[in-house]
Amino acid sequence: MPTAKHQLKSLWHNGVYVPRYDYKGLSIKVDGHRIKLSPRTEQMAIAFAKKLQSKSPPDKVFYKNFMQDFLQ
Repeated sequence: MPTAKHQLKSLWHNGVYVPRYDYKGLSIKVDGHRIKLSPRTEQMAIAFAKKLQSKSPPDKVFYKNFMQDFLQ
């Protein structure tokens, strides 16, 4: 196996970079009333919708916990 010309002497890692959420100004309709979502609730709603469409849909505990947090 050939030796590398340059060897790594140290590695600094400050964690994963997660970009800020890009707020889109979405709203939902509940009982005929349109409700504008805040940046936090919009992000939660999109994550939940993605979870619903995944191969393993959320179980009852996940659904209950999500709704408690979302409705606060």
